Amino acid sequence: MCKLQYPWIMKLWLLKSTWDETPPKEITENWNKFKTNLESLSSLRLPRLIISPNSKSVELHIFCDASEVGYCAVAYLRCQSHDSSVTTSFLCAKSRVAPLKTLSIPRLELCGAVLLVDLLQNIKEALLRTIRIDSITGWTSSQVTLAWIWSEPSRWKVFVANRVTHIQEHLPSSSWRYISSQQNPADCGSRGLFPSQLIPYELWWKGPSWLREPPENWPSNVRLNSETTEITNEQKPNTVHVLENSTHVIDLLLLKFSSISRIKRTCAYILRVIHHCRKRKRYLTLQLLPFETQKALYTIIHHVQLHHFSELFTAIRNNKLPDKCFRKLAPFLDRDGLIRVGGRIKNAVIPFDHKHPVLLPKRPRVKKDLTQVQLNRLDRWKLIQAMVQHFWKRWHVELALAKPRCW
Repeated sequence: MCKLQYPWIMKLWLLKSTWDETPPKEITENWNKFKTNLESLSSLRLPRLIISPNSKSVELHIFCDASEVGYCAVAYLRCQSHDSSVTTSFLCAKSRVAPLKTLSIPRLELCGAVLLVDLLQNIKEALLRTIRIDSITGWTSSQVTLAWIWSEPSRWKVFVANRVTHIQEHLPSSSWRYISSQQNPADCGSRGLFPSQLIPYELWWKGPSWLREPPENWPSNVRLNSETTEITNEQKPNTVHVLENSTHVIDLLLLKFSSISRIKRTCAYILRVIHHCRKRKRYLTLQLLPFETQKALYTIIHHVQLHHFSELFTAIRNNKLPDKCFRKLAPFLDRDGLIRVGGRIKNAVIPFDHKHPVLLPKRPRVKKDLTQVQLNRLDRWKLIQAMVQHFWKRWHVELALAKPRCW
């Protein structure tokens, strides 16, 4: 409590003075002043009775505060009698010198709150067997400390999180309130006083004057701004663990389903959901529209082409000559981004898909699904004939295998 304890003893530690070494003049003068003031402590009188016999309720109020040189916690009992009169009594106090390692003021204030709950544990061990305490309230002058205590410990960095966890285990966050530094009796304990200053200091011995008034006259809790720099500096960075799935969703569909129709429908519904999330467009029916299934098929083909013809895509987009095996096909990209086969029949009066079929690899999974349809041989041959008009591949092999014997 005395003024000598905090700055001057700390300076001796920092100077690393030995036992036989004479301290600096400034420290010596303060020591002599402190020693002279000790005589005034003989006039100090403290009442031994802290609870009146006719008390109907007993409350425990503990205050904490911190400064650059130390932090302190002080406890008072508030007793209300049957005639509604209120008395407050000094119970005990505890103080600590600030660590040599420099800490920010908000962290020191949090250390003061830890000291408060440690003092609370000592009070419970000494008094709870004989005195029934109706309520316990913790008071602090630090809005930053309150913001930390009123939040989940997992939000904060290790230093703050560990201390907030310790505080909340012994005193719930709902039991903490704010008090200004001018009214906080622990303020003088964190800064230190000479004995002659301490004896007449009523705030220290009785607590704040409003503590003897009804609770509605007590200081109201402040509205905290959780975005202040002091609070956010101790916030743990949000870490998002992203697991990258190397398997594309279309590959998963091709592996899971054996029917190209089912793959198209599933892909179409996925594209519809994506479009809805981007454009906020609602569909009046669950039934797929023709253009949606067509777009899904082109999406599947585009994925297959990207997988098998990536170098060809790069060559076409950069206006470079493709590999020799593709040159005779005169490949180009259509408006849907698909590689199609060019040629000399571009002026023919036939549908675009027939003039410029889509290029597929030799053994694509989608080609297998397109042709493996449970039909009789005649219908299967007709299907392959239709596929030849839309997709470029060595379909004559399939055509020869599927041709009816009577032809």
